[in-house]
Amino acid sequence: MIGRMTAGVDIIDAAIAAARARDLDRLRELVDWPLTGAVTIASGLPGIRERDRAAAAASGLRDLAEAQQRTDLVGEALLPVATVLLGAQDVQPAAPAERAAAVAAIQVPEVPPGLTPDQTAQFDRLRARAAQVTEAYVVRGSEGTATLLRAPDTGRLVLLD
Repeated sequence: MIGRMTAGVDIIDAAIAAARARDLDRLRELVDWPLTGAVTIASGLPGIRERDRAAAAASGLRDLAEAQQRTDLVGEALLPVATVLLGAQDVQPAAPAERAAAVAAIQVPEVPPGLTPDQTAQFDRLRARAAQVTEAYVVRGSEGTATLLRAPDTGRLVLLD
């Protein structure tokens, strides 16, 4: 246990343990990749020609699903977080303003026209899931600070971009 820990942050303890063991595969398993990446994919869709959006959405959603199984797809996103977790000295619930900013950062925008009905439904589900996230924690350590959220439905971490 690092610093002051509270009930419900066992996932952060597990992430710190994985980082300290230099086990990126385990750390990857602790992250809710669809929720972590949905805002980035959905936010990028308006900049893609409408006729190409379904293909772009399919690729992005496929990558998020595969991220649950393939560390090579998410290593670049994991390394900065792993570095902070490796030197973790304290974990605290995020202050109200920090929490509000972190929660706002993962909210999935409405998607533009051009997606299949199934893709639109997937983004709608991700948007609903993101709207339920309320827990945010700040990990402070020798290598910086990271804010991590916890998805209430999966219990997994949601990383900020």
